[in-house]
Amino acid sequence: MCSRGYLAKELRLSKMTISNIVAYLNQKGIICESEYVNTSTEKVTGPKPVMLSIKPNRILSIGLCITKVSMMCGLVDLVDGRIIDSVDVKHINYTKDRFLNRVNDLIDMIYERNQESVSNVVGIGIACTGLIDSHKGLILVSPREGRHSINIK
Repeated sequence: MCSRGYLAKELRLSKMTISNIVAYLNQKGIICESEYVNTSTEKVTGPKPVMLSIKPNRILSIGLCITKVSMMCGLVDLVDGRIIDSVDVKHINYTKDRFLNRVNDLIDMIYERNQESVSNVVGIGIACTGLIDSHKGLILVSPREGRHSINIK
């Protein structure tokens, strides 16, 4: 949680700009306002600041973890790191096409099971043993696992 004043200072934007952005995010249902609660011994002068926070389930990501023996796919709330839903499947030596189909199946499964939230997904992250070229969208050679340059874009 933080106040408009804190955002203006940290982002080096005018208070009016911050207020306009906050009004837009509030209208879209992304943030909420709450009263300031002073938990320190410091005395606050002037009007109490209105605290801002991001609502739960409003900024989500899909995470995909690929290991030698399994693929795990999850829907994660980026605000608090909570895993909302996940799917885990075992795999053994998929061909490139079957591997990509399985990745798509897992992501589709997460989307289908969480239809009310998918519009809040801002990205997909992939973790994998071996090397990833994020600019080209490739899982590079991973000899231990038998994968060679799979295009995941």
